[in-house]
Amino acid sequence: MKKSIKTTITTFSMVAITALSCMVKIPMELPTENTSISFLPFTLQNMFAVLAGILLGVPQGPSAVGIFLLLGVFGLPIFSSGTVGVAAISGYTGGFLVSYYLAAFFSGAIAGRPNINEKKLSIYNILKFFLAAFVGFVFIYVGGTIQYVRVISCSIIQGIQSCVIPFLVFDGIKLIAVVFIALILRPIIAQYIYTETEIL
Repeated sequence: MKKSIKTTITTFSMVAITALSCMVKIPMELPTENTSISFLPFTLQNMFAVLAGILLGVPQGPSAVGIFLLLGVFGLPIFSSGTVGVAAISGYTGGFLVSYYLAAFFSGAIAGRPNINEKKLSIYNILKFFLAAFVGFVFIYVGGTIQYVRVISCSIIQGIQSCVIPFLVFDGIKLIAVVFIALILRPIIAQYIYTETEIL
């Protein structure tokens, strides 16, 4: 099978997994300063956005997330927020969605292209994947919080209290999971996609 076909299959598999992860969510009510109620779900989609970048590298990782976002904008109900179309991007959770792409890009840039010769338990790879995942989650937090504050019209402190603090423990667990998944799957993905000469 040609490398281009293998790459396409791998990329769209990541699109599908990220989309299906919308079924795992726990909505949480968040009162804002103007007494309105907003909802931000505990979700796995931010984890899979970061994981796409780390597993596939650049450009495949961010491409997978970009396709996922386009499918949601064009109407498929695959966002954890429950909204679709342009409204999903322009709403108070839209900053998180847009930041998924940035997270995948920068996580993938730090992690690099998957390589069959990577040692699964090397300290170097553990630290590299941890840094890549950490940077990815930071981009999601920053982008999501900025748009939440803008749309809800609340203070930056309120935004942090709503968009960051409640999710830190859960996302910390997901970050650790991303690192271990990457350690296991990246050599397998490299062996599937690349030829021996490309690996070397």
